Amino acid sequence: KDQRIKGYFYLHHMHKQDWLEENWVNTWANKQPIEDIREYFGEEIGLYFVWLGYILTSLWVPAIVGVMVFLVSMVAAGQSGSTDNP
Repeated sequence: KDQRIKGYFYLHHMHKQDWLEENWVNTWANKQPIEDIREYFGEEIGLYFVWLGYILTSLWVPAIVGVMVFLVSMVAAGQSGSTDNP
């Protein structure tokens, strides 16, 4: 009937949805298929996932440094018997 509603709501394609689930959702070690995400969800959502991947990748270094500082402080606390700052 009225085709205007299709311009506002994205119609899901099951084949593409299954492909994204197999190659993106269920695989955490591979890179994100950014172009496929952009084609399926649109520019804004694709850009969001690019930004999210960038932020998560860039936060690995501070996370590792934080874990190392925590472990060193636990070793120091075990040796001195106190968690107070010297």
